[in-house]
Amino acid sequence: MIEVKCPHCDYARDVPAEKIPAGRRTVTCPQCREKFPFDKNAILADLLTASIPSPSAATPNSESASPALELSNNNNRLSPLKVLGPDIWRLIKSKGWVVVGTWLAATFLVISGGTLFTAATAALIDVSGNSALVTGSAIVLGIILCCYALGWWLAAVMCAVVVDEITVTTALAGGRTYAWRYFWLMTLLGHMLVGGTLLFFIPGIVFYVWFFFAQYLLVAENVRGMDALLLSRAYVRGYGWGICGRLLLLSLLLWVITLLLGFIPIIGPLLVLLLWPFALLMPKALYLELRALNPAPPREFSRSVKAVWLILGTLGYLLIPAALFWGGTALIEHLSTGFIQLNIMP
Repeated sequence: MIEVKCPHCDYARDVPAEKIPAGRRTVTCPQCREKFPFDKNAILADLLTASIPSPSAATPNSESASPALELSNNNNRLSPLKVLGPDIWRLIKSKGWVVVGTWLAATFLVISGGTLFTAATAALIDVSGNSALVTGSAIVLGIILCCYALGWWLAAVMCAVVVDEITVTTALAGGRTYAWRYFWLMTLLGHMLVGGTLLFFIPGIVFYVWFFFAQYLLVAENVRGMDALLLSRAYVRGYGWGICGRLLLLSLLLWVITLLLGFIPIIGPLLVLLLWPFALLMPKALYLELRALNPAPPREFSRSVKAVWLILGTLGYLLIPAALFWGGTALIEHLSTGFIQLNIMP
């Protein structure tokens, strides 16, 4: 893997060496859209002459070169909570303002755009005399724009969380790049989580732990769709109980803070809204640690493997109709038997 880093916005990505053409090339950054030269041969020469690989080379865009992550990588196990806590605090101090600023800016733009679209649509429908064609077209367009706005909003915040040395403006621009990809990823993730939960709840928890880091992988490693879900599972495998406990602990911490802020009049509910970005920022420390522990997980997943996982996620949706059919059939059979017995009695 070779790290390709944009000198304009510091966005970086690991790319397989065989996919990069030899020689000097001009590269367009997918985040800021700026162009910059990249020489594969020079990068390979630097890697070959380096006597000791840098720990940060395996985890670009991260604060992973911390003693905590190096220690956990050497011991091949997750860092204890007394080490994870300071790592999370460093992330909050270094990126908290950018993440919150991106969240506020994206929220303002989405609400403002939605308000303008609603007003313009209402005026257009009124002018057209409540035409069914205009109304239907406005509804379809509104649904498409809502999906895009949701994907852009969440992707912009994730860019602020994942990418180091990023500004609010750059994060918002990155959100445009990943908007539809993020929306599709969240659709797949929601499908798997709901389907797993319908399968008697436990599979839903397992899927949540396995697939939680897919959203980080989309931005940090440009892995999309089912590939992101399965790569997240590959990172988590072997550390499932530890990751589950740490995610639960972070959730309880956020719940306690939310409960305490709820007692503050007026500004309390507003502060609670600002907690959501930190719910994405705090687990970043776990993602960085998993990357350090497993720098080369399997990244190629066949279509048949993806299809099997989609089928597993769909089984929960089929369980309810099957249960209703079985229960209805049993009820009809019971009622029919009782009716027959009543008829044959003298």
